[in-house]
Formats: sequence, C-alpha cells, structure tokens
Amino acid sequence: MGEEAFPEKEKLVFVVDIGTTTIKTMLYKADGEPIDGTHNKNKQSVYGVDVVSRILSAHYKGVFPLQKAVILEILCLLEFQCDDDYELADVSRIIITGNTIMLHLVRGLSVQGFEMAPFTPVTLEEAELPLGELFTEEMRASINHFDDDHPSVYPPLDTPVYFPPCVDAFIGADAVCAALNALEGGADFIGSPRFTPRFPLLIADVGTNTEIMLITPARKPTAATGAESLSDEYEITCCSTAAGPAFEGGVLGGKYTGSSLIHLLAELLKAGAMDETGLLDEKAAEQVCRTGTVITQDAVRQLQLAKGGVCAAIETLLKEEGLTVDEVGQFVLCGNFGSALDVKEAEYIGLFPPGLASVTEYAGNAAELGARLLMKDEMREKAKKIAASGKLIQLADSSYFARRYIERMNFGN
Repeated sequence: MGEEAFPEKEKLVFVVDIGTTTIKTMLYKADGEPIDGTHNKNKQSVYGVDVVSRILSAHYKGVFPLQKAVILEILCLLEFQCDDDYELADVSRIIITGNTIMLHLVRGLSVQGFEMAPFTPVTLEEAELPLGELFTEEMRASINHFDDDHPSVYPPLDTPVYFPPCVDAFIGADAVCAALNALEGGADFIGSPRFTPRFPLLIADVGTNTEIMLITPARKPTAATGAESLSDEYEITCCSTAAGPAFEGGVLGGKYTGSSLIHLLAELLKAGAMDETGLLDEKAAEQVCRTGTVITQDAVRQLQLAKGGVCAAIETLLKEEGLTVDEVGQFVLCGNFGSALDVKEAEYIGLFPPGLASVTEYAGNAAELGARLLMKDEMREKAKKIAASGKLIQLADSSYFARRYIERMNFGN
C-alpha cells in the first residue's frame, strides 16, 4: 500500500458500509470534508434476507451472482453521488467496510468456511486491491447500460479499494471501525471528539447481525516499580448474535422503522395490549397502533427472538469478563437503528439490560465514521491493533447465554 496511504494528489474518497439489509455510502474530499451521502437496499437480498441464506445461495449457485449484485450497486451509488459536480476519475480511493461475510462476498471470496464450525474465513487481514480485480471483465461485459441497476460510467479500474481488518468470522470490519470511532470519542475526520470514552466501554451495533464489543485498557507493569498501570493497548471481548431483519422494520414489510417498532412494543406493553409473554390483545392493539397497520402476533414473536438474543448476548459478554451492568462506564449505540432508539424504552421491553440508559452515547453510523478515519495512516494501524486484540465469545457454546436467551424473550425487566 506504500508508505503514504493518501498522497496529496488524491481528491475524493468514497466510503461504503455494506450492511446485510442496507448499503450506506458517503463521498468525501481528501481532507475528510463530507460531500454527500446516500443509501439503498442491498441488492443481495434477492438471494436471502440474512447471511445464512446468502451463504447457502453461494454454496449452490456460486459467489459471483452475490458479488456482482453488490459491486454494481456500489458503483451505481457512486455515480449518483458524483452526478454532474465531480468526475469519477477524481475518486482516488474507495474504502469498504462491513461484516466478514459481506466483505468476502464483495471480494468474490469463498464463504464455504462459514457453513459450519469452526468457521474459517479465507482471510481476516486488511487488503487493498485495484477496482478492476473486483469489477471483473466478466462483470463489465454483463452490464446493460439501458438498465438503471447498472452503472453507465465508473472510476478507473486501477482505483485502489481498501478493506479494513476483521476480528473473526462473525465480528467484522464494521465492528472494528465502530470501535475505532468510539475510542476516538465519536470524532469525525476533521472535527473534535464528541465524547470522552469511559471504561469499561460497551459498544453495540444492533441490526440484522448484532455485534457487541467490550473494551478495557490493558494493564502492564512499569519498568521501575513493577506496579501495574493502564497502557495505550486494549483488551477487547466481543460476540455477535443474529437478529434477522426485525430491527430494520422487516417484520412488518418495512412499514415501521426498527426504532418505531420498539416504541410501539413499549406502548402495547404499557397499555396492557400485550402481556409479558408477548401475547397480544388484538382489539386493544388496534387502538394503540392507530396507523392503519396492525402489528401481528407473528411479528411480535420475531421481535421477541431478536431482542432476547441481544439482551442475553450483552449479559453473557459482561459475565465472561466478571462485570455487572452497573460497572459499565459507557454504552455506545451505533447504526441508524441505535441512533433513533429511546434506550429507556429499549430497557423497558427487555432489549437491553436495565441500567445502561444513564451511560449511553449515540454514535450514529459508527462503522462508516470509523471507516472515514482510515483515510489516515495512523488510524489504519490502530484498526489493526483493535482487530488483533479481539477475543471472541462463542455464544453457541455458552449455557449461560442459552438460559438467559429463554428468560429474556419475555417482555419487561
């Protein structure tokens, strides 16, 4: 990648956050000033709504269709954002973050290693590749320029595309970028920190695949006395749990946002239109909804599974490190869902353990903001340290998680 990741001649940087459900993009000047951002549905969704179904699709149909869907969508979004104001030739680098499986698919790498334990990705390392290695000749030959789903123009094929490192099969570069952003106090590239990190630092990016990280400064003995002191290194424990599309509003066909669904469930619970087991009083629920869309019993059950898994995962992570909720110094909520969420309502329905609301910081789309920081060489080095320090907790092997998951499916705390 060279000594300098971003020479002076570079003009524009395009940052992409590939979510399972949504692709978010932002165009920046080389000095970090944001130009424009947009988002669209991840076109891979035609191959399945979650990562498991996409892995199965790749198993039977190959990786290429999934790679093509996401690459073409990214280039369409870039073309849209440049529009008439900027030349695609001025895009000097593309930075792509996402979970480990999404990064494998966009690179056209095999995902067979994700099919069964011990879950072995092809790579977890950072990488920088020319665009032409991703946007292959076969892919370019298949483009129909009369189809809006395909780019009509695109950057030079030698444009470098950077992929940040991942921690594990299910803790991806998006989690690494979110952690980087939180450790930098939620700072953007050209601004100052918005908050001071307080440890133990708990980070959650709640979505289709929910990733949770617990960060504490490492301790090391001083040379003079041997006494322990905090270092600039970190001890990082993490886990992930599948929530499906429930928090993206997917349980009601996208008619609600994820955060409004949490609000609706809290209102149903408060009004007695739903009991703690999730059983709906349909007539009472109609009165609470007042939107023309009635929440169904099936939708409630899907949300129960999702929120039970998230809450139990947080509790399991804390237990593994010998911590209680009261000892958490800061709870950083990431993503569009998290940023719009009322944490007290989330605690009320049992999405989060009680006690986190008072120490919550909202980080916005921290994966994309952290990826923007990777325009700086020193931030790349810090991201590599974060990835290398991550220790994964396998929830599937935890009897405590299994027990808490069942208990946390009930509503309320």
